[in-house]
Amino acid sequence: MLYISNIGQQFLAGFVPLAVLLLFFYLLKRKSYTTGHRIGGFLLAATVILILILTGIPNLFDWHFDPHLNFTPFRDYTFNATSYHLNIVLFFPIGFLLPLFWKRFGNFFATMFTGIFFSAAIEVLQMFAGRISDVDDLIMNSLGTLLGFIIFLMIRLIFPRFRKYLAASNTGEVGLIFLFGFLVMFILQPIIMNNYF
Repeated sequence: MLYISNIGQQFLAGFVPLAVLLLFFYLLKRKSYTTGHRIGGFLLAATVILILILTGIPNLFDWHFDPHLNFTPFRDYTFNATSYHLNIVLFFPIGFLLPLFWKRFGNFFATMFTGIFFSAAIEVLQMFAGRISDVDDLIMNSLGTLLGFIIFLMIRLIFPRFRKYLAASNTGEVGLIFLFGFLVMFILQPIIMNNYF
């Protein structure tokens, strides 16, 4: 229970600053986005922050280069299958939310590239957090992105007009969410955690 409480505190300390930034973005571009699309932006922001918390990236007060690398696929699967499956679940929303709320990500390659790049960035940063940078994480995260995209395609087939209200052509806030998600978790979140929790 204490672990869940700590994750909740970390999430609030990371999500609130990113949500405030995103809110300002939407206020400046008030006429460009529907309410449904804005909700999608906040869902993506929440997803990015949660992934960064659970995967363990370094922060301003605790980082050092200490790489632990695993390039052997599925080396520990028989001993730790749950971790593999959780990586799929963790990245499923990336593959689902991006194409649902942004037209450009209706393209398979754009969505997959974003999911793989996000996963690879985390693996590189984990070399500065004393964590294992693992090819298995990259594979399973990519699989999660792929499954999310497949579910999106199925929903689009069943409800072809549903996306029309949600998806925006402008993808500006996607880059903002990912970039500032990393920055918030590296700089602001540890400061907030140290002072308020």
